[in-house]
Amino acid sequence: MSEKPLRIGIIGCGSHVTKNIIPCLLSSKTIKIAAIYVRDVAKYASAHSELADFFTDNLQSILSNDSIKVIYIATPISSHYGYGIMALEAGKHVWCEKPLTANLEDSQALVRKAVKENLFLGEIAMYQHHAQFKEIKHIIELKKSTGERLISARARFSIPELDAGNIRYNKSLGGGALLDVGFYPLSSMVALFGQPRQVDANGFVCPQRGVDISGDALLHYDSFSAHCTWAIGSTYHNEMELSFSKSTIQIPRAYSKPADLPTALEIIGNFGQAEEPIEIAPDDHFANNFAAFAAAIGSSDIVEFNPFVNDLLNNAAILTAIGDAIIPGHISSKS
Repeated sequence: MSEKPLRIGIIGCGSHVTKNIIPCLLSSKTIKIAAIYVRDVAKYASAHSELADFFTDNLQSILSNDSIKVIYIATPISSHYGYGIMALEAGKHVWCEKPLTANLEDSQALVRKAVKENLFLGEIAMYQHHAQFKEIKHIIELKKSTGERLISARARFSIPELDAGNIRYNKSLGGGALLDVGFYPLSSMVALFGQPRQVDANGFVCPQRGVDISGDALLHYDSFSAHCTWAIGSTYHNEMELSFSKSTIQIPRAYSKPADLPTALEIIGNFGQAEEPIEIAPDDHFANNFAAFAAAIGSSDIVEFNPFVNDLLNNAAILTAIGDAIIPGHISSKS
């Protein structure tokens, strides 16, 4: 007999949710959307009639529903901590859009609560669940085993100017480039190489908007450095590059890519020659991410078998350190 699908309640219904999250969950055989919390049901039902039966403005009805096991938080960053605590107190597992919170202190508080209640807590870093990222990790280990030293790493994610009313330009909602696009290059380096021993960071805070819109950081490791750059209001970049002593690996579409998009790792040889690329078949990183979270929830001891807690704390630590360095009045703790 097959197991019942994992029922999930979603908080928030922005464009990212309707474009990426809901279609993926609706196609899942193991996860089922039970409800979507929005403040204005009529507005969202009119805009998304196919989802009308899911919408509710009664959050308590979701939190008190014993059949709903997971709360997916997809609201502005400044509200993540509050919704996270509410969900954990209601006995729900939590999946949260990145970053989990705006700072390390709040993320640590949520982790402590999840551990105390033996509940799963996960931060969506979908790109790390793509076959491309798994291949990158394999290459790093392979080259390490053959003695090929990593010389430097580079990661960049930047996007063009957004509409004036976009929440990323609203400081009170947790806006700014660091917590949005900056998350990707920084979290990728931490995922691949761990916490750096030293960080040098710089950034630009737009005086009109009061939020950071670009930045870069040099993460110093024992034998190499990783340079991360990010921006809102720039030409589009979405890439990584790893330079080894005998070759360089260039990774296009490193972070955001459709499920039907094939990619390739470009290889540059020791003397600058192009070598045969490594082809990566299309892969659905959102579906993979959700499946990994669901599997962890199904383990016998969620706390012991949740490999994602250290990842989200590492991400919170690097984001907080850089935010404190480059952003005056960095968002304070809500805990």
